[in-house]
Amino acid sequence: MLFMAFAILGLCPFIFAFFEDIPVAVETLEQSGGWLWGLIPEKESFAVAYVKGFYLADVWKELMANLISAYIEAGITRKAFSIGR
Repeated sequence: MLFMAFAILGLCPFIFAFFEDIPVAVETLEQSGGWLWGLIPEKESFAVAYVKGFYLADVWKELMANLISAYIEAGITRKAFSIGR
């Protein structure tokens, strides 16, 4: 997952910088309503927006941040256990 996140965040913007005319479809889903534990039903509106170039979703940014922090924390934990021996 770390390599795929790095590829999306690190490599794809440089590759897609040369191809500006590539249409990318971005799906959006907005939810509203759904109050009182389901007594008022929830409504969803679905839309598709077309952008030119490379779209970097917030999900990929959060994934990369979480993977990096997990990798660093795992290294700190390993070091702490090796010092305690």
